[in-house]
Amino acid sequence: MLSVLLLSAQEKPFPQNIPFNTKMEISSASLEKLFHATATCTLQLTPALTLTGTVQNRTGQSHSVVSLLIKTENMQGAMLSLSRSLRSDGSWLYTGHLLKLHEPDGMLLVEKDGQYYFIRTEQKF
Repeated sequence: MLSVLLLSAQEKPFPQNIPFNTKMEISSASLEKLFHATATCTLQLTPALTLTGTVQNRTGQSHSVVSLLIKTENMQGAMLSLSRSLRSDGSWLYTGHLLKLHEPDGMLLVEKDGQYYFIRTEQKF
């Protein structure tokens, strides 16, 4: 049982052969702006993705970890969940996902070599 927990807690490798049409590059500056948004936010995350929504919940376990839940207005109510945590080198690590109830796919925020991407992923219920 312990080995299963250890394996699942390890960092998962970045998928290598992702088709271009299933990933969108996003800047860390755009992600950071979301953490400073008030109730309503509109941000151009990528050339193909503009987010308009309302911050539904902001949780700060400490200065080093903050989580947001944003309900989108322009994506038929999809929810964007983002977390920001402070790394030991002083930089921020962003994680998150964009999901819509009853849709077959969602988007997962991943980091590779200091760059962030939203990648389309299949939702499993």
